[in-house]
Amino acid sequence: MRKITVALLALLLVVSAVWTGAWFYGKGVIVDEIEAQVARAGERGAVLSYEDVEVAGFPFGYTTRVVGPTGRFVQAMSSPLPDAGPLETVYEWSAPWVEARVALPSPNTARIRIPPVQEIVVTAPAMGDMPAEVFPVTVEAEDMVVVATRGAEDIDFDTRTPRLAMRMTVAPGEGDGSGGAEVAYAMLDMTVAGSMPQDWEGESPLPLAATYTIASTDMTMDIEGGAAAPPMTVALRGGRMEGAMDWRGAAMTGEVSAEDTAITVKSPAFGDAPLDIGIARIAGRSLMPAAAAPEAQPFAYATTVEGVTLSDGIWAMLDPEGAFSRDIERVTVDISGDAVFRALPSDPEAFVAASPGGFPIEVGTVRIDALELDALGLGVTGEGSGDLSGGTPVGTATVAMTGFADFMNALVKSGRIPPQQAMVVQLMVESFGRMDGDGETVRFDMEARDGMIYVNGIPVGEAPTTR
Repeated sequence: MRKITVALLALLLVVSAVWTGAWFYGKGVIVDEIEAQVARAGERGAVLSYEDVEVAGFPFGYTTRVVGPTGRFVQAMSSPLPDAGPLETVYEWSAPWVEARVALPSPNTARIRIPPVQEIVVTAPAMGDMPAEVFPVTVEAEDMVVVATRGAEDIDFDTRTPRLAMRMTVAPGEGDGSGGAEVAYAMLDMTVAGSMPQDWEGESPLPLAATYTIASTDMTMDIEGGAAAPPMTVALRGGRMEGAMDWRGAAMTGEVSAEDTAITVKSPAFGDAPLDIGIARIAGRSLMPAAAAPEAQPFAYATTVEGVTLSDGIWAMLDPEGAFSRDIERVTVDISGDAVFRALPSDPEAFVAASPGGFPIEVGTVRIDALELDALGLGVTGEGSGDLSGGTPVGTATVAMTGFADFMNALVKSGRIPPQQAMVVQLMVESFGRMDGDGETVRFDMEARDGMIYVNGIPVGEAPTTR
């Protein structure tokens, strides 16, 4: 029995020694990997540093804390001014620490804690007569945790925080009479989940797929004012926001929606009453190629704004005569097609560089999948498709309108157009339009062919060239 006990104790000591050795070996691997990542970042133009690396968690895992991390990133861009050299925007980041926890039973999953306060300093370059400007930003993250899991090819991540906030100070302009500003922005109950490849080497855009939700948003901007402008406070409140993006393939797709947005502007220039704007819902989606190419690639863009309300103070400025209906129910634009992208809007430097040779996007085909306006008493719907690749458009479109006569009367009442001009426009609509059976909808069937434009079969002029 004594021999068995001694043998078990010896075995336990051997296992403990092996386990301890393996743990400390793993600790060394972690430190080496952090140093390697810092070196790789340097090869890509970023400067990363830290004060120390602390590794704890023995014996069932690793808790790695990088103490005092800092980063410096430089974004180069072409100047929009003629004969100007390249510009650089500098981003400097610092935090007290960043911590990651890996449990040995789940070695491919890391639980990353984000510090409650981080500092970012953005230095915008001088441009023409405008001096360089420095924007210090403080980021506050409450109990923010990122869970990252390494798979065969991708890294899946899930980020959650009850509150993510940013505060920025804008210094007063030098000699231009403008005042400084304080900006505070917060997102509550934010979640972001998605995946990215393990072998990402810093190319742009990041091949990322993600979905996100935000329960509410809150933004306040206090402008001090000065000789050039009075003080002003702008407040933005938003309800639920959600969206998704996928930048992993040949095309970049994205969609977003936001509910119950309210904007309030207060300033002595507007008197005692604040100016309020409310938007019940905003939604949008887009599809753009991930890289420029000489071949045509698909694109799409859609946006919808619903339930817009304006305070009496805004209406008093826009429509002092009270001529228009104050209902703004819906505005929708939904288009798609294909085009040759010699440069992408998402790459400002390349886009600006390609612009002197003409607009760097050549549209081939375009479809109006939906066009809708229900505002100020005017209703418009439309759809159509066309081919612009030949230099002269070829295609068809249909536009239907309701409330046009009342809208023209409102334009006259408001003084925006004289009665004679309104009469001419109404005569043209009656001549070219076709009244539907309901007696209220005026319809226009348009066609572009053989270099001409036809409205309800009547030629109205030459089609514009697109090349």
